[in-house]
Amino acid sequence: KNSRQAAKNSSQELRLPERFLQTYIQRNKEEERRERERGIKMGFNNKKRKSNPSDGNNNNNKRIQKRDFKKSNRSNSWDKEPKGKRPARGGGKKNNGEGKYGATEYVRENEHFEAYYSAQKICSSDEDFANLMRVLKTDLPSSFRINGVGNFAARIKQRVKNEFATLSGAGLEDIKPPKAVEWYPDSGAWQFSYSRLQLRSVPQLKSLHEFLKSGQEFGSITRQEVVSMIPTQFLKVEPHHKVLDMCAAPGSKTFQVLEALHRDFESYDPSFGSFHADAEGGKAELSAKMPTGFVVANDADLKRCNLLTHQTKRANSPCLLVTNHEGQNFPVIKGEPGNAQDDFKFDSILCDVPCSGDGTMRKAPDIWARWHGGFGNGLHSLQIKIAKRAAQILKVGGRMVYSTCSLNPIENEAVVMSLMKATNGALTLVDVSKELPDLKRSNGLRDWQVWGKSNRRWNSAEEAHENNEKVVASSMFPDKEFLDTIPIENCVRILPHHSDTGGFFVAVFDKVRELDPEIETQIENEANGNESKKSKTREFSKFKGLGMAEVKCHFEYPSSSSNGDSGDQIKLSLTVEQPKPPKTKYSRDPQDGTLLFLNAHGQDQSRPGRKGFDGVAPVNSPDVVDPINEKYGIHSLQIEKNCVTRTAAGSKPKRVYYVTPNLRQYIAADTRESLRITAIGLKVFERQNLNDDKDSYFGADSKVLSSCNYRLNQDGLFLTLPFMTKQAITITIPELLQILKLRGLALVENEPVPDGSKFTPRPSFTDAETRKHVESCSQGSLVCLLRDEDVQKLNCSRSEFAITCWKGKTSLNLLVSKVETEHLLEKLKAHTRDVNDDA
Repeated sequence: KNSRQAAKNSSQELRLPERFLQTYIQRNKEEERRERERGIKMGFNNKKRKSNPSDGNNNNNKRIQKRDFKKSNRSNSWDKEPKGKRPARGGGKKNNGEGKYGATEYVRENEHFEAYYSAQKICSSDEDFANLMRVLKTDLPSSFRINGVGNFAARIKQRVKNEFATLSGAGLEDIKPPKAVEWYPDSGAWQFSYSRLQLRSVPQLKSLHEFLKSGQEFGSITRQEVVSMIPTQFLKVEPHHKVLDMCAAPGSKTFQVLEALHRDFESYDPSFGSFHADAEGGKAELSAKMPTGFVVANDADLKRCNLLTHQTKRANSPCLLVTNHEGQNFPVIKGEPGNAQDDFKFDSILCDVPCSGDGTMRKAPDIWARWHGGFGNGLHSLQIKIAKRAAQILKVGGRMVYSTCSLNPIENEAVVMSLMKATNGALTLVDVSKELPDLKRSNGLRDWQVWGKSNRRWNSAEEAHENNEKVVASSMFPDKEFLDTIPIENCVRILPHHSDTGGFFVAVFDKVRELDPEIETQIENEANGNESKKSKTREFSKFKGLGMAEVKCHFEYPSSSSNGDSGDQIKLSLTVEQPKPPKTKYSRDPQDGTLLFLNAHGQDQSRPGRKGFDGVAPVNSPDVVDPINEKYGIHSLQIEKNCVTRTAAGSKPKRVYYVTPNLRQYIAADTRESLRITAIGLKVFERQNLNDDKDSYFGADSKVLSSCNYRLNQDGLFLTLPFMTKQAITITIPELLQILKLRGLALVENEPVPDGSKFTPRPSFTDAETRKHVESCSQGSLVCLLRDEDVQKLNCSRSEFAITCWKGKTSLNLLVSKVETEHLLEKLKAHTRDVNDDA
């Protein structure tokens, strides 16, 4: 169109062939359609839908983040329809306790599956293979892992051993009681074979059922398959490591990594204000205990990233960053060129890649009917790309763990072989036979077969392509000559009949040198989409942040002496002029030289792939920082240096998140804003909305609160508490129990009750010392702590029972969720029980 206008202005007649214009228009329409489909797939549905007044949600935009659901009137609970409204999946009519709709009866037979794995010789003998098939056709036992390593975790282990490991009685005669997973350290994981129906109906299992429900909700346990716990044990995470989980959702392995990162901090018990009395010594102590490393948890699916955030939220870690990228396209953050301090390659990388999942058939029996000989072929090339990207961004001396929940050598040994070929000696395949010695396992295969969807074996990729099996690639076939040069037997295959688990595969790599430059270039080209047929999904990371390119079109028209039918002779040439990238300015701390995060990240929603993502901005405005420091006496925390917000730059932050210094530097080094961030850090403060006369929390005076309208957050209390010198009171154990049970206490003798309210007046504080402490604090957010003598009596940490409260004019109210409150009550009962037993 612009070319036509330019030609018209220059008094030239532009004659383009009609087919040229139609092709151009059609290509534009096709590109728009493909971009729209990609956006819907990734969760960015720009197309508006009709509002449905009946569902209480008139928001036309597709809701993809957790906060969006708070706008709806729907309750946060599962809406069970009456029986008969929804048919059972698969047509099953039996109600065996799996809900009101019955359970599907699956046929657990597949002759092609048996023939395929019998030919692969994954078992040592025919008898061993028969045992494997027998176990595969049974249901998978349930399992859970006890979170943490502190005193409360030890009490949970003791309770499981004493109360649940000896269960017996009617209905349990043929079922083994729960047992500890033999290879997991310190009896931290347990396995049991009770069905859902038995857990709900057998009286002896009622306490176990309640324990599983409440423990998962509180965060004291994690329901996780046994084999899923293996990869992180081989990763050997240390508190100073920078760790990347490339395909992290739903987050159980990420939770394990965070536990390993925080293991030195678990036993740390800073008291109130302990870092203020000796600021330098306190900060040095914090640096020694707080992990200096961080975890980047990534997933390609935005909705699964939100699930990942929910799962890992229970870890309360300021070292966590959640991102949304395809694993093979994960951005490379380099920092300032030539500065050795800016080393952002990862010490540990976990590649639990997408796979066919035929090792999960015991818990997903629908796979039996869908399985065919080429079931594991479709993801082979993607798995290689993800593994190669991980090798690229792994630090020399670092460790990478590749894992799948598949038994298929095409997704396992073939990928390992291709990765070792591609890296040309930069990686070594580690022998882990002496690690986790009680773990039963098989070695990697040196030979395997390649089958196709037609359930026949192929001898070469060319033969498969001639028979319309286009997915089969040459990299799937064993290269016996190359396999003789690598210890492929160092791979670990877990078979279901080894320890009554699911199937799994693990390969552990150490990086001994940098990749060759041509291999680096090849991996980067694949990440940028230069070798991909789906060029529409390219991220063009090299050009991000460089501004718009100028494209000049030059037409050469036929001479005026030629006839009018010479439109095909028009010549078109394009010149792309890309401006030179501006020189990036890195801001550094003058004291230690570390990078400072001073500019907002990812705020531009107009950039491709940014819709639906909130940016990250530093919290360094004196209007925000100074009132918080003054209110809580928390200057040593350095909010202006280590805190961020997801609120748009220029607006007053709604929530304030603390990040560790190294994670802060990682974000600051991403000057081109390549990272798509979905969650970051640990929430420590939240802005309180104020009304004209009183605030929305329990009648505090808005004039008093106007000086600082940020309240403390319970999740981040263990981090902020040692820096605080104001707004904290000490209470007795009975007073703590009353606050937890009644959700607060009165500050006056007769607590006022609003007209028409069913609210029951609560008692007030009876201890004179506590009253004095409460009166010394200003209205708004404060912390309640147990007294020193009570801490010693319960043999607990001071921060273990610290709670955030809100002081109003007439009452002190609890600012802790109901779930967390129940958890605190449970912990307090456990500590009290131990004290009584000792007495």
